Amino acid sequence: MRFSARQNSMKYAAMALTLLASGLSRASAVYAQAVPRAETQAGMNAAAGKDFARADAEMNRAYKKLMAGLDARTRAKLQASQRQWFRFRDTEAAFLSMKVEGGSVYPMVYASHRASLTRTRTKALNDADKTFHTEGML
Repeated sequence: MRFSARQNSMKYAAMALTLLASGLSRASAVYAQAVPRAETQAGMNAAAGKDFARADAEMNRAYKKLMAGLDARTRAKLQASQRQWFRFRDTEAAFLSMKVEGGSVYPMVYASHRASLTRTRTKALNDADKTFHTEGML
């Protein structure tokens, strides 16, 4: 059986919506498991916000640990890098969340991306701390 261009477009749109919905329901399930009382979208949004706050606090500890003992020139470079990284993180999270922009799930998805990116930055800061302080580079 041959489908018209309009039928094909509708078929692909339906498949895309199904995939998007299944991905969002998996993300919702993760947050519902993390915070059992988060049974509403508002609750899941709040849980995602708390998860991001924890990730941000961990990153701030890693940043402060790395800053300790660095010379002024190196501290200035790290501060500039961190400022640029904040801009990148928030812009990247907004980009990655665009598919759900304007929807009730957006705060959860946006916070989830921010938390993930922040955890990656925390690892990078911890690795840099090992390089600068443990291996005696400074």
